[in-house]
Amino acid sequence: MAIRNGLILAANIGCNSLILESDSSNAVEIINQEGYLGHDVSIYMECKQLGAEFSKVEVIHCSREANAVADAIAKNALSSRSSSVWDDVVPDFVSHQIVNDLAII
Repeated sequence: MAIRNGLILAANIGCNSLILESDSSNAVEIINQEGYLGHDVSIYMECKQLGAEFSKVEVIHCSREANAVADAIAKNALSSRSSSVWDDVVPDFVSHQIVNDLAII
């Protein structure tokens, strides 16, 4: 679902080429294969259809430690059962993750 929502967001903000990173190696493997027929085939098919609208889509695996901000956002969306877009204000629940990421750079 996160990959699907990322594709929808990218389309809504006008992207035409993108790299999606996920810490779910299973999701990355499924999306990158052809002809998947597992129990969540409907999400797979929707992702394939959404991806066809872009000039290039690459889905790659990223470790959870390197993806702390995305992990915090996903956990928040799961617990609140909602999805949001923040244009210019960083939500409090991820601000410390962003500070930690910037401290590493």
